[in-house]
Amino acid sequence: MFDDATLEAFANVPGYKLVDYKRIGLPVFGVYIDVLTEEKRSLHLVSEYCLRLIGSGVHQMADVIGLLGLSPTVVRVALADLLRTMAITGDESDLRIAPIGQELLSMYGEIVCAESTWFVPFDGILRKPFPWSREKLLTPKQLRDAGHSIEFAPFGNRPIARDLSVDEVWRVVSDLRSDKSADRLISIRNVRRAPLRFVPAIALGYKSHTAMTHVEFLVDGRPMDQHAAEFVRVGGMKRPMFRKLAVPDDEAEQLRSKVKRRLTRAAGGAPTVAGTLTLHGDTVGEANRPVVPKIYALPLMLRSAITEAKERLIITSRGISTQIVEARFLAAIESLLERGVSVLIGLGPDVRVVAANGEKLQSSLEQLHALQGKSANLKIASLPELSCTHLIVDKELAVVGDYDWLSPDGSSQPTFRDRWFLEVHHDGAVEKEAQRFE
Repeated sequence: MFDDATLEAFANVPGYKLVDYKRIGLPVFGVYIDVLTEEKRSLHLVSEYCLRLIGSGVHQMADVIGLLGLSPTVVRVALADLLRTMAITGDESDLRIAPIGQELLSMYGEIVCAESTWFVPFDGILRKPFPWSREKLLTPKQLRDAGHSIEFAPFGNRPIARDLSVDEVWRVVSDLRSDKSADRLISIRNVRRAPLRFVPAIALGYKSHTAMTHVEFLVDGRPMDQHAAEFVRVGGMKRPMFRKLAVPDDEAEQLRSKVKRRLTRAAGGAPTVAGTLTLHGDTVGEANRPVVPKIYALPLMLRSAITEAKERLIITSRGISTQIVEARFLAAIESLLERGVSVLIGLGPDVRVVAANGEKLQSSLEQLHALQGKSANLKIASLPELSCTHLIVDKELAVVGDYDWLSPDGSSQPTFRDRWFLEVHHDGAVEKEAQRFE
């Protein structure tokens, strides 16, 4: 399972800062094609044709390629194999059949071909075959069950026969077969069907100080550089979900500055010349100033909060998702309530309820309200104005900002944004933030 903390290694690329990330599905067509192949023999069909042509007086490689009418790469590979086994001699301008080649030909009469159906993954970003293992290709429901609720649309339509290169298909199919037992591919006759599937991935949204944007993809913790480069090249950053990433949000910046001033004052006022903060005459260390946490640290903060809170837990969010409010979350909240912890969950007036696993949309809210009915320590409040969200734990931690704790990916049409959030540990500042919900 993906661990958000592993993103620390990808937090910065030269000139950019990681500002948002989402669990997505990269589009891949599972293509079933009707093909003509040479049945696997000691002497491949193309090699046999090459030997017969050379033996009949065709001595230049260009002429052999032209007469066969096959991909030049396929013919070159066959000729290289024949040269290596000393079935032919010479170079590309003067090819001659050797005794070994004559002996090989004597073993074969009629050429044996076969028609069959092959499966090949066709990448929806790269628009070409790519060696994704079949086990990685998930249906939309399987993708949501894996916690990846965003399906990236492919570039272009479903592939047809002319979109598939014989060379690339043969290479990919050979790579996917561990025993390397693929028959030699001669031609692709038809695309039988090509259902759209998805590979679970992490999309990382980056932004530079000049508002330039960038994206990276991770699959199993590995950066998919080829996919990221192609996505940017063909205009993927112009898709609606990425547009807000490049647009300055003056209103959000003003709100961030206002919250920072509020937290700073609550923690002791403006810094003194010595670089400390003062509160009631006491010197307060630098550690009590508001700081900017890394975005990939926020999920861990929430997990720690719902398991380690001792007296008070406040969570506010503009959305709620079954990806977050699921069995483990509900069990952790119930455990806090049994220990006497006061829990407030504040939701925006038009709370977005996002079903990640096909449940009815209100299931998460219903389960929370069921817990509320069991314990007076849980309060679920509708907040008429929710300009920023909170995570408050006891008197030790407050995180204020633009992060929906119960629905990080937002609505069913999520967007990448340059989110802001501030973290403070000063007990006075934490207490004042908590008082806003009394």
